[in-house]
Amino acid sequence: MQRLKNDVTEEVLTEKRVADILGVAVSTVKEYRKRGLLRSYRPVKAVYIFYADLVDFIVSNENINTAIGGITNAKE
Repeated sequence: MQRLKNDVTEEVLTEKRVADILGVAVSTVKEYRKRGLLRSYRPVKAVYIFYADLVDFIVSNENINTAIGGITNAKE
């Protein structure tokens, strides 16, 4: 996993792209951010998530449905 993180550390993703990667709705990604589960950066109006932070999120939250009390992983 460390090698993957080193290759893409600087890549940034939109909430929409993160939602597509995770197979969830954008609102679910926003909820992950709101709960502090997924780090994000908001330099202006747009929200960006570093790929490395997404990898950390995935590794740390293998069982995300139970980890945050039943937020659905279904797309909107």
